Amino acid sequence: MKKIIHLLPLIFLLSDACIDRYELPEKISVEQLVVDGMITSQPGPYTIELFVASDLNTNVNSRVPVSQATVKIVEDTGVEETLVEVSAGVYQTQPMGIQGTVGRKYHTVISIGDKQYVSEPQEMLPAGTISNIDYQFRTSVINQNDISEPQDALDVQIDSEGVPGAQNFFRWRWSSVYEVVTYPHLKTIEVGKPPVVMPNPLPCSGYIPGAYGTIEKKDICTCCNCWVSEYSSAAMISSNNAVSDHSFNGVFIARVPVDHWRFNLRFYMLIEQFSLTEDAYAFWKLVHAQQQGEGSLFQPNSVRVRGNIVRVDDPNEIVLGFFGVSAVAQKNFVIEPEEAATQIEIVSDTVKGSCLGLFHGSSNKKPTFW
Repeated sequence: MKKIIHLLPLIFLLSDACIDRYELPEKISVEQLVVDGMITSQPGPYTIELFVASDLNTNVNSRVPVSQATVKIVEDTGVEETLVEVSAGVYQTQPMGIQGTVGRKYHTVISIGDKQYVSEPQEMLPAGTISNIDYQFRTSVINQNDISEPQDALDVQIDSEGVPGAQNFFRWRWSSVYEVVTYPHLKTIEVGKPPVVMPNPLPCSGYIPGAYGTIEKKDICTCCNCWVSEYSSAAMISSNNAVSDHSFNGVFIARVPVDHWRFNLRFYMLIEQFSLTEDAYAFWKLVHAQQQGEGSLFQPNSVRVRGNIVRVDDPNEIVLGFFGVSAVAQKNFVIEPEEAATQIEIVSDTVKGSCLGLFHGSSNKKPTFW
C-alpha cells in the first residue's frame, strides 16, 4: 500500500518563489517560422505544425498558422510521404502511412512558396524500457508559500533502463485522463412572482420538462460523463552524468494536484520515454534550462531556442522549433477510487450542468482503453 508522506513545509518555501519574466527588445520582434513535429516508432498518423511567431514577447499560443505548404517526411531508404493539411497549419500522415523504424534515418522537407526548408537526417535510436512506476500521495506539498491553501498531490517517479553501450539520451512526458460526472437534468429555473423553482434540464441531458414540475427522459445524455485529458508541459530529459549501468532510478515525472474531480472516479496516467539523438538532446536541454529560468515552456522566450530546421537557400534565416525522430517506450498505471479513498478524502460534487467545457480538455468521447 502506498502511503502519504508528510513533508516539512519549510523545505519548499524557496522552490515556489515567483520568477520575473525578461522582456525582449521590440526591435527583434520579427516574423520567424516555427516547426513542431516528430516521427516515432509508434504507429501514425504523425503531425507537423507550421506557424509564424511575429512577437517573441507574446505567448506562443497567439500564433499565425502557415497553410498551403508542402510537407514531407523522408526515410533514408527513399520511402517518403507527403502530409495532408488537416487544419490550418497542421499537417498529418495517413494512419497506415509511413512508420518510424529503429535504425533508420528520417528528415522533413517543407516547401512554402518558393522557400524550401529541411531538417538534418536523424537516426531513430532504441528507447530502452520503463521498468517501474512508483506513485505516492503526499500531504500539503503544493502552495507551500501560502499556508492558508495547502494542497495534497500525487507524486510519480519511474525507474528506466537504457541500452548497454548506447548513449541513452532520453526525454520523458506524461498524459493523464480522469472521468467526471455532472447532472444537467437537475438544472432548475425560477419563474413567476413569487418565484417558483421549476425543472429546466439542459437539452444535452436527454430530459425535457414534464407535467406538474417533473422531467421526462427522451434521449441519452451527451453531457453527463466526460473524460478530461491533461499533459505535461515541462521538458524532462535524462541526466546522463548520474546514470549507473545505463539505469535511471527515481526519475521524478509528475506532481498531480489532488482534488475530488481527479480521483473521485478512475485516474489513468501514461508515461512515455523517447530516445534522442545527441542534437535532439542538446535542443531539449536548452528548453529545459530555459524553463528552469522562466518557469514554463509556454512563456514567450522559449521560442528563442533554435532547432534543427534550415532554409536551403538561406542558412542564416532563423527557424525555430524541432523535427524529432524518436523510438518510444510506454508504461501506464490506473488508480481506482477504492485505492484513492484509502489515502485521501474524496468528496462528491453535484454539478447541475454540462460536463463539456467544465474543464479544459474535456470530451464526452470515452477513451478506447477505458
